[in-house]
Amino acid sequence: MPLCPKVIHLLLLTPVIAASVGEPLTIDNFRATVLSDKRVWAVEVASEYCGSCQEFAPEWKKVEDRFRNTVKFGQVIIEDEKAMSLAEELGVLDAGIPSVLIFDGANEQGTSFVSGELKTSSILVKELESHFTQFAKDDDGFHLKQKKGGTGDL
Repeated sequence: MPLCPKVIHLLLLTPVIAASVGEPLTIDNFRATVLSDKRVWAVEVASEYCGSCQEFAPEWKKVEDRFRNTVKFGQVIIEDEKAMSLAEELGVLDAGIPSVLIFDGANEQGTSFVSGELKTSSILVKELESHFTQFAKDDDGFHLKQKKGGTGDL
């Protein structure tokens, strides 16, 4: 039986939820999950209702596919109240979403690679490859965070 036009219209207006890339992060688990880990983390901050975020999602998925064996991935979806608190604490909302922060030991706020603008996966991969050349790897092949102002393990 075919769907009536009203149902089709409703389905088209429902936001498309991007394929999740990475571990869900909130104010409750961020410090223990990302900051205390010795591995480098790439964290996306996005909204399920943000058109730019939906447009960026497939590009970010390609980046995750490229680096999944060398970098840990997390995702902050701001519809969740505790995730919104984390986004506010990280200060990314003023610059806009989607945002991508790299937590590499330089600071607890992360290094911004995307701040509201859209980048293609090829541009992001080049930028991240260049950034990650300075990091040692653990036995599993994951990039390790650097000490603040130095190199090596935390």
